[in-house]
Amino acid sequence: MVGIGMFPQSNVLDPQERLSRSSEINQPAVQQLLEHSQENELKVWLLGDFRVEIAGHCLDGWTHNRVCALFKYLLVHRDHYTPRELLMETFWPDSTPEAARNSMNVTLHNLRYILCFPDVNHPIIFHEGGYRLNPTIDVWGDLDEFEMLIQKGRRLDAAGQNTESIQEAEAAIAL
Repeated sequence: MVGIGMFPQSNVLDPQERLSRSSEINQPAVQQLLEHSQENELKVWLLGDFRVEIAGHCLDGWTHNRVCALFKYLLVHRDHYTPRELLMETFWPDSTPEAARNSMNVTLHNLRYILCFPDVNHPIIFHEGGYRLNPTIDVWGDLDEFEMLIQKGRRLDAAGQNTESIQEAEAAIAL
């Protein structure tokens, strides 16, 4: 399981596994909790073919390159707010500030339209001059998973556990 940002939480069980290990839990409440957590689950595949899912449903609408690029940027930098000016300079470097701001607003509008969550009204948050993905969104990304597996493999290799290290590397490659 991958934590918020780029920090793995390898010792933490996912909600379904944790709940399945407990026999004293109210099962209807468990199912409601799982459904709620899955509604805000964003899965993103950046390695190989680009794909995005919300609550298990594949999202379409990535035909605009800037919308896709801005989403990827916000995803990779989701642990902090990115200043509006930096985004404008990055994605519209040859535009006037007014044109860049207008283009960014249109792009953000289109991105918010695509990122339609059942329980999240604002998938992209603006605060003190910067943008970020809403931290209440549970994000799984193949890039984060890849990095976690590689780091785990390196730790196992350093501990002399070569077979396990190779298994982690193979799992990373399989992503």
